[in-house]
Amino acid sequence: LQKMLIKLHSRCNAQMRMLQGDADSVFLSEDVQSFLLNMKCDLQTSPPHFKSANGQVESDMKRLLNKCRTIMHENNAPSNLWGFALRYSALILNYSPIRSNDWMSPYELVFGEKPDYKRLYPFYCPGLYYVHKEERSNTAFPDYKAKSCYFLGYLEGSPMSFVVKDVKSGRVLVRDTYVFDPD
Repeated sequence: LQKMLIKLHSRCNAQMRMLQGDADSVFLSEDVQSFLLNMKCDLQTSPPHFKSANGQVESDMKRLLNKCRTIMHENNAPSNLWGFALRYSALILNYSPIRSNDWMSPYELVFGEKPDYKRLYPFYCPGLYYVHKEERSNTAFPDYKAKSCYFLGYLEGSPMSFVVKDVKSGRVLVRDTYVFDPD
């Protein structure tokens, strides 16, 4: 929570004045309370077991989880990739224009520029990734320079890197050279 708030503060260059949450022990812990005090941020909690008091947060979480379930089902992604699908769903929602924001996306509101849609691929779409020379075996013939993969998302903080799952081994890898087939 602290890392997220610091990151949000540095990216937006804005002071957060209030944090809304439920009465979870995480929010009420001494560490979080001290951190919020240092950030000059108030904590507003809702009553226990009264989700509707959280308002927009609960609505956004429902929307995010519904998008994640849909993406996983539509693409026949295995359940162990839930975390990647959730992160991808958040990206899609942050890139999507919202009518109440004059058709601007949350991304655009925070960064002041439109998101780059050119590199947006469907979750779990098939593709190929480049196998670096050091990773190739010298004994296998032919010595393939590309392997089949599925697209899982983007590496945070590295706009040119993709997270992929190797089809054969099932390993999750980060790659910068790729070809995806979104159809």
